[in-house]
Amino acid sequence: MEYLWSNLQCWWREKEEKVEKEPTEMPIKKPLEEVCCSHCFIFLENETKFEKKAQIGKNKFGFCSIECYKLWLRNPTTMLLGKLN
Repeated sequence: MEYLWSNLQCWWREKEEKVEKEPTEMPIKKPLEEVCCSHCFIFLENETKFEKKAQIGKNKFGFCSIECYKLWLRNPTTMLLGKLN
């Protein structure tokens, strides 16, 4: 009976007010400069020029066109080359 009574008390008891944290501002990330396509290795001004981006685990890749991205997907041996980070 005590078990039932203690569980019912949890429902009636007022919950403590949660202290809301102020949202922290995300640091502004500067785009990488002088990067190259992860498939054809054409140099681009910065990473905002990529048509397509991909990520495998913590490794990031960027592509100058959708065609380069599709060719990169077809050839798994090139996936180890052209990492952005």
